Amino acid sequence: MNTRITAAPTCATRFRPRLKPILALALFTSACASKPNIAPAAPKQTAEVVSTADQGEKQMAVFSHADYDAMLSTYVNDVGMVDYKNLLANRIALDQYVEQLAGSSPRSAPELFPTKEHQMAYWINAYNALMMRSVLDHYPVDSVTDIKVAHGVFTRIKYPVGGTRMSLDDIEKGILLKEFNDPRVHWTLTCASMSCPRIDRHAFVAKGLSERLDQEARNFLQSTRAVVIDKDENVVHVSKYFDWYGSDFGGDAIAYITPYLSESQKSQLAMLNNPKVSFKDYDWRLNDQNKQWAATQ
Repeated sequence: MNTRITAAPTCATRFRPRLKPILALALFTSACASKPNIAPAAPKQTAEVVSTADQGEKQMAVFSHADYDAMLSTYVNDVGMVDYKNLLANRIALDQYVEQLAGSSPRSAPELFPTKEHQMAYWINAYNALMMRSVLDHYPVDSVTDIKVAHGVFTRIKYPVGGTRMSLDDIEKGILLKEFNDPRVHWTLTCASMSCPRIDRHAFVAKGLSERLDQEARNFLQSTRAVVIDKDENVVHVSKYFDWYGSDFGGDAIAYITPYLSESQKSQLAMLNNPKVSFKDYDWRLNDQNKQWAATQ
């Protein structure tokens, strides 16, 4: 890929008046002397160079999630709770990443997303980052349902993504679920609530993405937020996701969850006889480290 690098204009290149030499020199000296000597801002890392074995170790530039990854590792803890208070005071890294999302996407700059995995990782990170941005823009709140009321945070807030204004629903339902057709995506997206899949401390990347999706499914479905097996009542209580998106999981919650359960859960499930399925109530309280309910995690 050929990259054209153009030097930033200097005072000399910007100021080329077609005047007599003496007058031009005087104006040039005045203009340059009046300009303060300001150091340029550090450039944002919008792309990184990687080697791809399947292309003969050919190097290519791909969209970088490095700054977003660093932010997550700083403000998200091991159980997926976010320190929104301190993130709000130090939000520049998140805001810069949102600017990156605004500038490039798999649709506007496909050369930065050479594989399906690069594309999927981008959209997952975009959803989670924009949800976090929405919370910060309205913080302090106790729930995302307090933002734009009636779950408007998902539909009525739109951010530029690759030059197109999109809502969270546009990304989740219009792109991730529709174009990739992989139900494991559900376990990667955080709605910033206690009952949703936890946000990880690291950004999603193309390398090892399928294995990462399997791990996120196990993380969620092995937690009591997603599955509770009641032997006495012969009932399996599952996440509300299986009610909202039942067809994504083949219409059979138990068949879908079983491969991802722990050995202990599988043993408990085997003891049931044609169990009923019940949908758990959804806890919309914010995944905030600074709230009193955070201690329950």
